[in-house]
Amino acid sequence: MASSCVFCEIIRNRAWIVESPHFALVWDIAPMRDGHLLILSKHHHDSLSELTSEEHKDLMALQLKLLQALKATDSSFDVTFILNNGLLKDEGTHFHMHVLPRQPHDGFWEGKPSDVRFPRAAFLRNLTQ
Repeated sequence: MASSCVFCEIIRNRAWIVESPHFALVWDIAPMRDGHLLILSKHHHDSLSELTSEEHKDLMALQLKLLQALKATDSSFDVTFILNNGLLKDEGTHFHMHVLPRQPHDGFWEGKPSDVRFPRAAFLRNLTQ
């Protein structure tokens, strides 16, 4: 773990919502939409290409688990996953993935704000069942 990495600090402090063997899920501190989450690698990797095949499988399983919990919560939502990788990740972080609950025609790609509230409590119940 890198001492100056904010995500390594979150992992060290076990400050997450849910975890898998290789990843942890947290709420984004500067959300683009209500319900914006981050999937953080528990190990300091700079890019997707550094993950082991076991970590790749675990990441895909966690993405599927999130999607299933989201659909069980409110079928009007779906998800956009955005990968922050290598040179494109934020300074002071490591490899991570953004999870953005969205609805059709929500203006996301046009940069329009959304006033849709994400049902966090129900989502967390479905996620942790």
